[in-house]
Amino acid sequence: MSKGGRPGLPASQKQLQGTFRADRVRSGIDYELITEIPKPETWLTTGGKKYFRNFCALFIHHKILSVGNVQEVAIMSEAWDKYIESCKKLKKEGTVITTSKGFKMMNPLVTVRNQALKDFRERAAMFGMDPVSNQKISKHVRQDDDPFDELLRKYDQG
Repeated sequence: MSKGGRPGLPASQKQLQGTFRADRVRSGIDYELITEIPKPETWLTTGGKKYFRNFCALFIHHKILSVGNVQEVAIMSEAWDKYIESCKKLKKEGTVITTSKGFKMMNPLVTVRNQALKDFRERAAMFGMDPVSNQKISKHVRQDDDPFDELLRKYDQG
């Protein structure tokens, strides 16, 4: 269920707009970032392990994989593998099957496929893998100064 009202802005954007107040900042838990691809969970399928490694590499590159969310990547990877396998089976069997009594009905794999896609999309949104959720993910903040920062400070003071 969604919360009513305007969506919250990141603190960095509020600072740029001049509306930042420290008493309104939501503090979260800062988990340690993971810099190497972790070993996949044993309960993952073979395909799930492959996708786990791929997603971990992507999230490590973007500096969003931490010890606090690596399990979400495992669940997301398993859901994606289930989606791919369901699609392959549906391609062979078709979306409509005939029962032993001759009735036509929707293949149960359609439901499995749809649920797997829903599960994947929920987890993927946590990592900003769609345009809307990407805007909500806080980006990695640059720590080092460059010559342009010095120029900005000069003009801010004068």
